[in-house]
Amino acid sequence: MAVVEALALAALRHRPGRWVLLAVGIALTVAVPVVSSGTGRVVAAQTVRSTIADLDPGDRGILVTQLPNSVYRKGNDVQADATVRHELGKLTSAPVRREMVFRQLSLDGSTFFLGATDGLPGAVRLVDGRLPTSCTPARCEVVLLGAGDERTLTTAVASLGVVVVGRAVRTDPRLVSGKFDTGRVPLLIGDGVDQMAQLSPLQLFGRTYAWTAALDVERVIALGVPGYVQRGADVADTLDRGVGGVEVYRPDVELLEQNRRASLSARRFGLLGGSAAVLLLGFAVVAAVGLRREHALLVAVLRRRGATLRQIGILTAVETAATCALGLLLGVLLAGAVTAWLAHGARLPLAATAGHALLGAAPGGLLLVLAAAAVTGGVLLWPDTRSRTIWQSLDLLALCCLGAVILAADRGAASASGLEGGTDPLVIALPVLSAVVAGLVAARLWGPLARLAERALPRRSVAGRIALLGSIRRPLRAVTTTAFLTAAVASVVFAGAYRATLLAGAADQAAYQVPLDATVTPSRDEPTVAVAASSVAGVRSYGAVRTSATLQSLDGSTRSVPVLGVDIGALDHIHRWSRTTGSSRSAASLADDLRGSTASAVPSLPAGTRTVSIDAIGISRDIVVALWLRSDSGQEAATQLVASGRRLQGTLPTLGPGAIQAVGVVVQEEPGYATRHQHATSEGNTDQPVLAGKLGLGAVLADGAPVRWDWSTWGSTLGQVTASSGRLDLGYRMKGSQVVVTPAFVAAASLAALPVAVDPATAREARDGQLTLRVADQPVAARVVATLDRMPTIDGTVVLADRQALARLLNRTHPGAAAPTELWISAEGPTALGQALAISPYDRLNVTMRDTLQRKLEADPVGRGSRLLLAVVGVLALLVAAASLVLLVFGERRDGAGEFFAWESDGLPPSMLRRLLLVRTLAVVAIGVPIGLLAGVVLARVGATVVAVDASGTTPNPPLQVTLGSTWTLLVLVAGLGAGIAAGWLVVSRSLRERLPVRPEADLR
Repeated sequence: MAVVEALALAALRHRPGRWVLLAVGIALTVAVPVVSSGTGRVVAAQTVRSTIADLDPGDRGILVTQLPNSVYRKGNDVQADATVRHELGKLTSAPVRREMVFRQLSLDGSTFFLGATDGLPGAVRLVDGRLPTSCTPARCEVVLLGAGDERTLTTAVASLGVVVVGRAVRTDPRLVSGKFDTGRVPLLIGDGVDQMAQLSPLQLFGRTYAWTAALDVERVIALGVPGYVQRGADVADTLDRGVGGVEVYRPDVELLEQNRRASLSARRFGLLGGSAAVLLLGFAVVAAVGLRREHALLVAVLRRRGATLRQIGILTAVETAATCALGLLLGVLLAGAVTAWLAHGARLPLAATAGHALLGAAPGGLLLVLAAAAVTGGVLLWPDTRSRTIWQSLDLLALCCLGAVILAADRGAASASGLEGGTDPLVIALPVLSAVVAGLVAARLWGPLARLAERALPRRSVAGRIALLGSIRRPLRAVTTTAFLTAAVASVVFAGAYRATLLAGAADQAAYQVPLDATVTPSRDEPTVAVAASSVAGVRSYGAVRTSATLQSLDGSTRSVPVLGVDIGALDHIHRWSRTTGSSRSAASLADDLRGSTASAVPSLPAGTRTVSIDAIGISRDIVVALWLRSDSGQEAATQLVASGRRLQGTLPTLGPGAIQAVGVVVQEEPGYATRHQHATSEGNTDQPVLAGKLGLGAVLADGAPVRWDWSTWGSTLGQVTASSGRLDLGYRMKGSQVVVTPAFVAAASLAALPVAVDPATAREARDGQLTLRVADQPVAARVVATLDRMPTIDGTVVLADRQALARLLNRTHPGAAAPTELWISAEGPTALGQALAISPYDRLNVTMRDTLQRKLEADPVGRGSRLLLAVVGVLALLVAAASLVLLVFGERRDGAGEFFAWESDGLPPSMLRRLLLVRTLAVVAIGVPIGLLAGVVLARVGATVVAVDASGTTPNPPLQVTLGSTWTLLVLVAGLGAGIAAGWLVVSRSLRERLPVRPEADLR
């Protein structure tokens, strides 16, 4: 037995080149799942970091509070503090700060909170005055945080023995934050919880104690999110038992959600890595085919010398086992190095990360090594007399894979929810299955195509004809190389296309959420966006308003639908219009169709008007009259008109520059009368009369000067209006709704249908091209002018209209409801956009920029990991394909040694024989590459639909749309195949350089 093993090792040492190449292929096969496992762990760690970084600064910590209105039992505060600090040490290594806030106080008309924290100087920055230096039961110094009149508060708290010595702002966002936040109410805070707690006037006053510490990111990563959350729950239980009445706030929900996303991605990494490894197993077949001749010659010699089948089997097993063991060792070293490099970039422990990746991929890696050994041994031992069985096996394998591809496509898209509920490996393995099918089809087509090419070659092309005829007589190596090359090229094209699709998907999602360059929405400091108007050249703002409507279906049922009204000039500036809307129509043509009829001129007040006065008769103390106005920027506001003799007078709010247009006049019940009327009705006095009357309005004065004001076009949906140019008479009956009178009024029967664009499902609800909507308590006919698969910023049902046309409808019953709730900003370049958003009032509003959002999506750890893995899979597949071309040249040179000896002895020059080898290599490339390209493009088209998740592992909106990524794919293909062909040419150029022809038996020396 030792003789056979020694002979096997000697055979490996004798021309070890192709055995080493086989070991390298196995090493790459082993490395892929290990690197995939390591990538998943790195992505999980980076996801934790990005999740915590995206939290509001005040939420990036752990907060322990006692229940509100509780007071420490005297003598127990030291023990409770020690317990809390000890337990928090299990969750974070950051220092713990203690805080205390009394219940909200109201003194002398001032409302405020009073509290204290340990280490105040390290948590605030002084703005005015000085920091507190002392706190005794009778006198305690504090500083003011937040808004508030310092002088008024100083007077109010003097009776408590509290002295305000300065004003400060937070430098530590966790100071009195999160669930402990006092909101906009002024906070007076001192230095030292124990000292403030002894303040004599508030000894019996309720207070809340809190402890806060920063999140320990490395602790979360080390424990894993599930382990960290469980430890946090254990800490909360311990504190509840040991201290009592406490609550522990941690960002568990956010961490678990992002961890779920990372876990789904890690599962996908494993499937993609496993699929790539299965594809690389094909290299074992190619390499084994290249070893068949030498192995067959060795077996023949041994059989002549009396070796048994068992000994031959042992010989083959030793050869394959040694090669696979070498490949396993190289693969582990390679994977460990790559994983350590990834871990270093993610600031993770190198040894622990690499070890975790190796352990996680160990079962799959060992299975792949055993499969490679079995495939190699089977190919080496397969008898030439059973070659027909090989073709039958290939046909059966192709049919099985094709059936699996059809089944996977029939099961539908693999969404994020589908991944979470249990990934269907068949769906995610679709790329490799399709690549295998393409390779087997190419293998079947190689013979007919080679014969066709041989007949098409001119007779003077001796080298080409001989090369193709030789390959046709011995097709195994050419066929297997063609199949593998086709599958590898298909995989590369798919990987490049899917990678480009994921990048394009990030741009699509950013454009879907921010259709133009930026979106501006109200903030806590600025509750309306209509105050914003850019004065920077090249920057335009477009208003948008959202409301809801009730849609009456054809069967009589009703459902609520969202309605988006946008200044239609914005449509032509929406980025990636066709991809985000799914519409083949241009935005400009849709804008033309949505544009409603031009509104009639309405009365207006001069710019800068401060007061307005209207002649009136029929004024009642039981009604309230308000005048609604709109500025040029779209801001709408009401001024209440107060009776003064025979006039109604009001002071205008600040509406910005430009003329001030009239929106409407609103008549409502006076609040006191409405309350009395409601009480009387609810107490059973149902005979209360409905408030009714007649109000007459006449001449209008602006700042005491008369203005041109035409009442003739005014009307109302609920009141009886008689109007002329100089006078309006309104008969009203208050039946629980306000009565609104608007200019340019059109009766409901004559009201033109509102042009809208809707989604296909809603369009099917139309009758004769019109929908029946109820908007702002009034029936509206909507004319469908276009269908959109989707509309940016809208999830689900789409009803898109011109904001101006929608505003005229809303103002008929609800003035002010049409004011823009958000602005869509378009700029000619990033410089102009930056200048516009840097000035007031944008600095007080919430601004979301599309480019920033796109960069954030592209930098998402899960997305980056997905794209990295796709790139690695594609490059590895192509490198191994290039190696297969080198093996083809080696194999053709060695297996054809007898023919080459005969041809050279008959007078063919070595240069022609070298050309012959090169032609055989190029023939494989000429057949495998086009079929692989075609298969890859088809797979990319189908795969983006079937695997309907984006780079981050979620179902995107809009859906993924195929982008071939031709530049990246072409670069990789040219580089990889060029390297393979160049290496093959180098082998060819160095072949057949002996002075005399070499007999084929010399190969056994």
